[in-house]
Amino acid sequence: MRICWKPWLLLAAVPCWLAPLPASADLVRLKSGGELRGKVVKTADGESVTVATDSGARVTVASAAVEFVTPRSATIEEHESRARRTPDAVPDQLELAEWCRLKGLTSQRMQHLQRVIELEPDHEKARAALGHIWQEGQWVDQDEMMAGKGYVKYKGKYITTLEMELIEKTEEEVEAEKAWYPRIRLWVTWLKGSHQGRQAEALVNLQGVTDPNACPAVVKFLVNDDANVMLRQLAVQVLSQPGGPKPVVGLTRLAVLDPLPELRRSALDALKPDQYATAQPYLLRDLRHKQNVVVCRAAAALEQVGDDEAVVPLIQALMTTHQYTVRVPVAQMSVALGSNGAIGGSSGSSLPPDIEAGLRTGQYPNGVIVLNGPGPPPEAATRVVTVNYTHQNAEVLSALQKLTGTNFGFDRRTWRLYWNAEKAGVGKIPVSPVPK
Repeated sequence: MRICWKPWLLLAAVPCWLAPLPASADLVRLKSGGELRGKVVKTADGESVTVATDSGARVTVASAAVEFVTPRSATIEEHESRARRTPDAVPDQLELAEWCRLKGLTSQRMQHLQRVIELEPDHEKARAALGHIWQEGQWVDQDEMMAGKGYVKYKGKYITTLEMELIEKTEEEVEAEKAWYPRIRLWVTWLKGSHQGRQAEALVNLQGVTDPNACPAVVKFLVNDDANVMLRQLAVQVLSQPGGPKPVVGLTRLAVLDPLPELRRSALDALKPDQYATAQPYLLRDLRHKQNVVVCRAAAALEQVGDDEAVVPLIQALMTTHQYTVRVPVAQMSVALGSNGAIGGSSGSSLPPDIEAGLRTGQYPNGVIVLNGPGPPPEAATRVVTVNYTHQNAEVLSALQKLTGTNFGFDRRTWRLYWNAEKAGVGKIPVSPVPK
């Protein structure tokens, strides 16, 4: 197995007789970026780390040169070796994905399937394995699509969020919540009316709501009113008053989905520390949203309210691929939207800087139409295509830095290795006896 190291870090590298390695191994990540794979063994001085490699050598490096050490199973080691030998082609990546399935390596399998659809976007077998379905002329994640329609998965079936709430609530609780619907509806009607006296009374009544059971009605009649900023601002005020988990649904929805930055900020700030754990699953779900701007907003919120449980989903969301529609010349046979905004193909066209900035900030959730200079009418000379755009999400990276206190950029593999080492024991170097 290849050993990665910097010459100046090497203190000793001498062959010796070693017993066969056990059914697990350690990966030693060096600060230089190199890696040693084998088994960490005891050293006398404590200022160095010796690795018994599977090539039959012992390699010693200064402890100060080690970034982290993570223990790994023999299966993970075998996957690493197979992955390095596997060609970057669809049949080979599919075969390795199947091997991962048989070995129970779920996340690794997903990585190889994802690579398959990067190489062949319409590969049906890989799409199906990833949970994607063909919908309205494009591939979509079924869970995301159903979530967008208000459904959640419960015991393998999709049910409405209302049904889910009813499952989790007692009959007494449901009745208490239902009692608030007519009152909140009436007060909102008064606020929207022209009678000043009733407007004032409705405002006082709503501002005085402190019962958590009123929160579902507040979400329905205030939070969900996309056209009325005043009502959504009032919703933040009302939902900030009761404690417990019930206000969290509305506040997280506003914190991520509202179009106004200042309203999103006030909703996020309205969450109390004891509500963070309840808010986190909603924000983690939005890391998989079909719109990149929502992914980034959810990550920014997790930077404030997240904990260790958010680290792995954030690592996965460091880079996300989203679909956009663009109009290209009819003669252009293929098209791809690169990470720098360039539209690949024979025309060599690219997005204007202001349009590129708009895509990144969510101003064009339905995509953009690109016309390439003067020429024939668009309907006669162009066609609309769907392209994939991979974003490096700075907000996700920022959240990871805040939660972990370290930074490996957009290198997901190193992040995963580091986090595995952290979960195994921060600052602890696993050691085995030196073979005799």
